[in-house]
Amino acid sequence: VLFRSNASPTVALDVTGSAKISSDLTVTGLSDLGNIRLGNNTISATVLDSNLILEANGTGTIELDSDVSVSGNLTLSGTAYLNSTNTYFVDRVIDIGTDTSGASLTIDDFKDRGLALHYFSGSDKKGFLGQVASDKKLYWYSDATETSGVYSGTLGTFITGVVEVDSLTTDEVAVGNLLINN
Repeated sequence: VLFRSNASPTVALDVTGSAKISSDLTVTGLSDLGNIRLGNNTISATVLDSNLILEANGTGTIELDSDVSVSGNLTLSGTAYLNSTNTYFVDRVIDIGTDTSGASLTIDDFKDRGLALHYFSGSDKKGFLGQVASDKKLYWYSDATETSGVYSGTLGTFITGVVEVDSLTTDEVAVGNLLINN
């Protein structure tokens, strides 16, 4: 059906029930589909302060095949996988282990916090650099095992230029630049 109107600037097609389009549909201008508006390369919700949800049916995925720019906050729920060559953070500080809204924790979950570093040495191996919940000290495990959020393993080696210690307790002995913990 082709609609043309020279007398009226607007022509409406109202469909009650199902409609099937078996070929391309070209829409110029803004078009409202329920509470969704398509137009000017923009998909937006038409209801003020409402959420726009893109949801795959069943086990499908939503694919975005170009750059994506987010100007507001981004919340990810579930497991997030980043498959990039390099990832850059402009932030001065990256908070690890907050509650789901980024707020301070109110209870101790007894889980370690840090970075797990995967590498291959005959099989997949994992290093861990982080704060261990049991004693709140920083550990480096070069070959780590994780059980329920708690890491253990082979203590690794650091190579650095200088080590500076703020204070020594009576259980520790300092020999030059070497600290020996009894």
